[in-house]
Amino acid sequence: MQTEEGYTLCGYYGADNLGDELLLLVCQGNLSLSAILDRKAIWESLFSILQTKRGLVFGGGSLFQNSTSLASLLYYAGLAHWAFFWGKPVHLLCQGLGPLEGSLAKIIAASVFQLASTASMRELGATEIALLAAWGIDYTADADLVWALESPAASLPSISTRPVFLINLRPAKQLTQSALQQIACFLDTEIAPHYTIKGFALESSDQQLLSELASLCAESFAIENIYNSETFLRERERLFAGVTHGLAMRFHGLVTMIGAGIVPLGLSYDPKVSALCLSAQLPCLELSNPACWDQLNAQTLQQLQDLDKTKLSNWRQEQAKKAQRALKSLSEHQ
Repeated sequence: MQTEEGYTLCGYYGADNLGDELLLLVCQGNLSLSAILDRKAIWESLFSILQTKRGLVFGGGSLFQNSTSLASLLYYAGLAHWAFFWGKPVHLLCQGLGPLEGSLAKIIAASVFQLASTASMRELGATEIALLAAWGIDYTADADLVWALESPAASLPSISTRPVFLINLRPAKQLTQSALQQIACFLDTEIAPHYTIKGFALESSDQQLLSELASLCAESFAIENIYNSETFLRERERLFAGVTHGLAMRFHGLVTMIGAGIVPLGLSYDPKVSALCLSAQLPCLELSNPACWDQLNAQTLQQLQDLDKTKLSNWRQEQAKKAQRALKSLSEHQ
């Protein structure tokens, strides 16, 4: 909801990335907002911050990192310092942290966390926890905002006689042609005999990778492209129909699968993915380990199939409570 008395919201919105669009949807549904910043309109953004009554909120995601670019980190840090300079409270809502490469990036990120009025954090790895401790930051350990979405109703039955295996990939330097061939081999030998395979693209770059992977498999597979939050909510029961297991690289690929009662295998390109899988007690292959592809085998699939779905569902409900608690706390903050 938007009102003149609300917060100004900032995030990586409007870039056709489903995860970020879901973050925006949750914030819009749970916070009183006066403006949502547009990354393409810097002067309007600066003016919106001056006009805000309650402060500037960085709503979800991993905004304070330089794996995208140093310019991105400087942009978000600049907005935080601009708000602070004009006496506007800065709130970090269910934020991730990093990766931060180099001392300059760490100094910039630390300066934002040290000026923030409140800091709530989503799943963190040991490195990020150590950084926050070194910076002297008091924070609340919460969960990603997308967990606050209501779980979908029971999925539609699959039109296939077999269960569906859902796969999401995203660009990463470790995801080479050789790596794609090894994933294709795993799908052909271990997955295709027992499942119907389907791709799930959360961003256009995912679709390109999944198309390439499908061309490497003995039999191609269908790919669902959903980048818009409203489309996702409308189509998710159909999207997840018959899906029992999956493989996901994107953080929000894992979150949306778990939220739909699916048991996914994590493929980690980033510490946030590793931290999520560790917390959920899901198997996870680390792309930083060149030998990880040797673990794409029947034993890993069996491990996935043997996981306790009830335990995973209970863990998901705990994450939802944490996300809702963070939203309520900020909504009531004076």
